[in-house]
Amino acid sequence: MNGRERAAARCGALLLGSLWLGPIAAAEPFRLTLAAPIDRWDEAVPLGNGLMGGLLWGGANELRLSLDRGDLWDLRPHPAFVRPGFDYAKVVELAAAGRTDELNKEYSRVSAFPTKLPGARLVVTLDPRYQAREFQLDMKQAVGSVDFGGERAASFFSASEPVAWLRVPGAARIQLVGNPAVKSLGYQPPATGGDGEATWLVQEAALGLRYAMVAASRPLGTGTLVAIAMTTSHEAADPLALARERTAAALDKGYDAALAAHLRWWKEFWGRSSVQVPDENILRHYHLVQYFYGAASRRGAPPMPLQGVWTADEGDLPPWHGDYHHDLNPQLPYWACLGSGH
Repeated sequence: MNGRERAAARCGALLLGSLWLGPIAAAEPFRLTLAAPIDRWDEAVPLGNGLMGGLLWGGANELRLSLDRGDLWDLRPHPAFVRPGFDYAKVVELAAAGRTDELNKEYSRVSAFPTKLPGARLVVTLDPRYQAREFQLDMKQAVGSVDFGGERAASFFSASEPVAWLRVPGAARIQLVGNPAVKSLGYQPPATGGDGEATWLVQEAALGLRYAMVAASRPLGTGTLVAIAMTTSHEAADPLALARERTAAALDKGYDAALAAHLRWWKEFWGRSSVQVPDENILRHYHLVQYFYGAASRRGAPPMPLQGVWTADEGDLPPWHGDYHHDLNPQLPYWACLGSGH
């Protein structure tokens, strides 16, 4: 994949697909292929189910899945906008009087909030004999994979259930790492824990928001199966208990059944329309944008903000706070949504 193609994929990453079942069956215009290693979150493979998102990247024997939810926000109002005397009439008055310098000085101050909140990073360390060679995204199936030279890792964010899956060869060490960017918002570090099957993270945020992320794993044949859930206090008083319940139920149900339901959803999604373009690169980009409608947007979930469901994962708050702008930023992603039946 060249630099321009890699840049086109800069919105997230996900491992989705089928392990040990041979090559992913997909026409090239529906596949993104990136050479390993992927060293940055914004060059990763983007996967999601409208509410939950994941960026798959890494190299050698370490895989990283940057986790996020579209409804994780610090909604405290900008301090300048709640000061006494600030309203639209004041803005008009100062602008009409030519006092724009005063206006900017008083009301355009930088604030850490409101902002989109980053999620966490799932770090999966494999045996050193597994060395990543190539990352792929199968847009047709919304499945990502990593080729280790004969064996594959695979993952998907279920289109039918609030759970993500990761399946890797061999034994694996699983870690959940909080994003240190929350320190700039005055938050305490997340509470972490684990037992024999699961590891978890719980973050206390502003205005009573609390969110939990759980990764539960079980041996499966010669590999390891991981179920991932992200929950908030908007769903349950105890989001950790809910996330643990979801991952345990998912593991009991099994990977194959979850994948089958997921593939049925995406088959119906792609079956609504099709486009043929002679230039394969242009056609691949068209499919990628269509894929975002299914991966980053869903009925009942928040609309796509600046970075979709893939918040920056480099220790800082997301660029431009990951917010909603009243300009082409939110408009352009949806231009072809209705026309394509998505």
